[in-house]
Amino acid sequence: MKQLQMAFKNEAGRKTTLKLNLVKEDLDETATRAAMDKIVAAKLFERDGKQLYHEAAGAKYVETNEQIIF
Repeated sequence: MKQLQMAFKNEAGRKTTLKLNLVKEDLDETATRAAMDKIVAAKLFERDGKQLYHEAAGAKYVETNEQIIF
């Protein structure tokens, strides 16, 4: 399964990651950046009064391959 991991900087300048499953697997930089900019603009997520997703910092797909033993 592929997971989209979007990296942001919070208001304190620290890295935070938003991980999404069940996303399109062919998103390009333009579409991904636009989505991330909307997340930043919405200001929906905060902790201790500071925005968690303050600035887009990067995005990547991560693929996990599970091998069930039993």
